[in-house]
Amino acid sequence: MQTQTVQMTPKWATKLLSNNPTNRLPQPKHVAFLAQMMWEGKFLINGDTIRVAKDGRLLDGQHRLAAVVLSGITVTMILVTGLDPASQATMDRAKIRKSGDWLTILGYKDGARLAASARLLWIYERGLIHMPGGAGSCEPLVTEEVVKRHPGLVTSMAYIDSLGRMSRVVFSSNAIPPFAHYLFSTGDKARADLFLQQVIGGNSLPVGAPAFTLRNKLLASRLVKPSPPAESIIQHVFRAWNAHTERRPLFRLALRKVIPAVEGNCLQPTKPGRNK
Repeated sequence: MQTQTVQMTPKWATKLLSNNPTNRLPQPKHVAFLAQMMWEGKFLINGDTIRVAKDGRLLDGQHRLAAVVLSGITVTMILVTGLDPASQATMDRAKIRKSGDWLTILGYKDGARLAASARLLWIYERGLIHMPGGAGSCEPLVTEEVVKRHPGLVTSMAYIDSLGRMSRVVFSSNAIPPFAHYLFSTGDKARADLFLQQVIGGNSLPVGAPAFTLRNKLLASRLVKPSPPAESIIQHVFRAWNAHTERRPLFRLALRKVIPAVEGNCLQPTKPGRNK
């Protein structure tokens, strides 16, 4: 067995991929994601290897190699050759380090929840908040970048925590309240504070108050099986916030075909037109 650091060219990657008969089917979305990381210079050497058997068969690394071909960029990689072909059965058994794990390593409190809220913000910025389930995975380094660009997200999570445990009773997702509070805070923090406080606390709210209508809708949704998808909850939250900022009553929340844009001079998607 030999291990070496190499400059993996698209031509070399193509050659290795040509002898890949026993591998799992590649996932085009993951290949495209890795290629994007290479284009942006964010693909880092982390110790993972390209593994090749004694007979020249590729055992591990097809997605990374396919990304090299797709990107057309030469990438530094670690290549291990001379492996027993049977060793492929033992590969990819390690526990995946998720974005929440990475944020915890960096010293953030409650990394898993922060990562989930950051993912919603990442999806929102890309104009895909109408389809959070199919918007792709927010990888650890991307999640870290989102949190660093939006440090107020950490503050919003702390604010939601200060409102007590009712946030976990009212909302089916513990990622949505910090995401919503931060997003609304980019327009008017004091108003965002009041709105989330009213939704979660529910103290002495008159009928027709947007926070009152939203709170009742969210609590009713908790009784529905299966639970409504995140995009449905987010749509209700956005509509109630818009009524709150416009100081108009809201007596009913019903799902529509599109999620409304967030009013109140709040952060808008970098790719507008998908959330309307």
